[in-house]
Amino acid sequence: MQFLKAFMGTFAGKFFGGIAVAALALIGFGPEYWSARLLKLASDPLGISLIAARAIFLCAALALVAFLTWPAIKRRIWRAPACYVEKIGLIAGIDRSTTTPVRLIAKAKTSTKRLKIAVEYSSFGRAVNWAGWHLPRQVLLQTVDDVMAGQDIRVVVVTCDAAATEVWWGGPNDREGNWVQKSKKHRARIKFVGDDGDVQYYAFGLLRTSLDEPPFIVEVITEADLSFGEQ
Repeated sequence: MQFLKAFMGTFAGKFFGGIAVAALALIGFGPEYWSARLLKLASDPLGISLIAARAIFLCAALALVAFLTWPAIKRRIWRAPACYVEKIGLIAGIDRSTTTPVRLIAKAKTSTKRLKIAVEYSSFGRAVNWAGWHLPRQVLLQTVDDVMAGQDIRVVVVTCDAAATEVWWGGPNDREGNWVQKSKKHRARIKFVGDDGDVQYYAFGLLRTSLDEPPFIVEVITEADLSFGEQ
C-alpha cells in the first residue's frame, strides 16, 4: 500500500511538472529562453544592459543638475523675509515739548537704490453690536535714495502741534484724516519697501497719553515689550 502511494505521488509530481514545463514553453519560457539567459549572465555577470546603463547615467545627470540648481530654485520659490534695516527702535514719550513724539531710528543692513518707508495703522472702535479694528490706512513717511549698508535712518512717524492737542500719523503735511485719537487703541506697522518690491515689517501698538507725566503725548508698545524672555 505504501509502495502504491509513493508511486502515485511520483507519477503525479512528474505529470504536473511536465504540464508546467509545457505551459512555460508555450508562452516563451522554454529551454531556449533559459539557455539564452544563462549565456547572457555568463557574459555580463552584473546583468546591466545598455538600457539600464543609460537609465543610471540619466538619473545621475538629473541628480547633479538638481543639486547645482536647488539653491537658486529655493531662493526664488521660498524667499527669505526681506531685511533692509536692523537695530530698529522707536523713540516716544520722552519729551513733552517736542512736535515729533514718535521717531524711528534704524541702521541699513543692505545697500539699495531706493527705500520707501511708510506706516500702516488702524484703530480699535466700538459701536452698537460691533467692536473691532477699522480698515487700515497708510501714510508714506519718507523715500530714501541710494541707501548704503550701515547708514543711519531716522524718520518721523507721529507729529503733533505745539500744545500736543492734535496728534497725527506722518509728518507735518499728513495731518488731515490721520488723527491719533484719544482713548483709542492703535496698532501699526512700519513698512520698508525696497526697489525690488519686497517688504520688511515692524509692528507696534500706540496709545495717546497726556503732558502731565511720562510717557508724554503717546506711548509705544513693541513686540519686545510683550516678551516674557530674560530682561
